Amino acid sequence: MLSTGAVTTLAGLTATTNPIDGTGSAAGFYSPFSVALDGHGNLLVADGYGIRYLNLATHGVTTPVGFLPASGVIDGVGTAARLSAPNALVADSMGNLFIGDLGNKTLRQVVIGSKTVSTLAGTVGSSGTSDGTGALAKFSAPVAMTTDGLGNLYVIESYSQILRKVVVSTGAVTTIAGSANAACANVDNIGTAARFCYPQGVIAVGADTLYISDTGNYTIRKMVLSTGAVTTVAGAAGSNSELDGTGAAARFNEPRGITSDGTNLYVVDVSGQTVRQMVIATGVVSTLAGSAGMAGSLDGVGDAARFKFPSDVLYDGNGNLYVADINNHTVRKLVLSSKQVSTVIGTPGPDVYAAPGPLPGRLNAPYRLALFGGNLYIADQSENAILVAPAP
Repeated sequence: MLSTGAVTTLAGLTATTNPIDGTGSAAGFYSPFSVALDGHGNLLVADGYGIRYLNLATHGVTTPVGFLPASGVIDGVGTAARLSAPNALVADSMGNLFIGDLGNKTLRQVVIGSKTVSTLAGTVGSSGTSDGTGALAKFSAPVAMTTDGLGNLYVIESYSQILRKVVVSTGAVTTIAGSANAACANVDNIGTAARFCYPQGVIAVGADTLYISDTGNYTIRKMVLSTGAVTTVAGAAGSNSELDGTGAAARFNEPRGITSDGTNLYVVDVSGQTVRQMVIATGVVSTLAGSAGMAGSLDGVGDAARFKFPSDVLYDGNGNLYVADINNHTVRKLVLSSKQVSTVIGTPGPDVYAAPGPLPGRLNAPYRLALFGGNLYIADQSENAILVAPAP
């Protein structure tokens, strides 16, 4: 305490180097070397290669899921679990986090409250497109995922050019659109007669409609689940640029992460270095932030802001977008009403991979985002980990 000079120990044991979660002296740290306040009553501690949370009111110490620089496919609790290049990420209203575990060719499920990690579907290390239940199913590249709020996941398999449905309660996996390993094409049709080209984003809008970022076609596609109909709603296949317009008159450069507030779609245009908006009712596409082809890491309003190959975007339900700005190693916040862009997690840096520091210090490769209970979950692909921080 500054007024008295008194020094007290908040948490940790002097006789241990084990990263143990607990309260006060029951907790253990491995090698704490840096701290930061998160503005929400927590002290964030960089503990060797991990981020620990010390609640200043209770002195409780917790660790985010899977935060260790080690890969694998181990089911378990918190940092005892192992992931390999986590990519797709979505949370449901029941407190589950679902992960497309790209390196392991599986879908993983995390119960957020207990940090318990299990394998929902897929065969570890075995790539394929076979439909089936649980371990009988195979995935090749689960890169994007959404939930319909009714107990189903929809998973984009980019390299295989297909869209899969997963029933969470059973682990049953079926292919509902596209044909496995078919040649790139932008074919509007029903279900498996439709064709895609390396799609990398999907979002459910309501219970019956999906929108897909068809990255290799430079288009936005729509699928009506009840009929299986797939149509192109914006962009022109084979024509990549950065042009605002309506429907087929608009152009995208590399549309990837996609989200929605129910009225609009929001898409990160990776090579365009921008965040785009499409009004669902009219198909009108406009650029919200960033300037076409201008890479950088600059906070500002609208086209004065700069991004560096943003990979994902997430609507928070309160008028804000969060953007995973992967090559800046940061998460950015875009306030829709003002178009103000700010850096809220991470520190912009060169394209070198280094052990991350305490949030909001360093991230490594923030690829996908999810939101639950006021917390932002970040799939840090190069760290084989899911990080968590209070949503700024």
